[in-house]
Amino acid sequence: MVFCFSGTGNSRWVAEALSDRFRLSLINIGDGCGETPFRLNDEERLFFVFPIHAWSMPKLVRQFIRQVRIENYHGQPVDTIVT
Repeated sequence: MVFCFSGTGNSRWVAEALSDRFRLSLINIGDGCGETPFRLNDEERLFFVFPIHAWSMPKLVRQFIRQVRIENYHGQPVDTIVT
């Protein structure tokens, strides 16, 4: 599963490439999807892709990570890619 936030499209491009390469669903963080629980497959990887704003992650991404609910997480790899 790839969670993405993009301002100019660079992060979106990376997220789409990851989604295609690993055959994962792509979720746009900017769509306000933080209250919906997401369910991982047993061996599914988890990615967060976003740009750096003022030497940090965007506030929207930070809020999303704090409130997102991910079901069926059992220690699968979690990767963050920043652009």
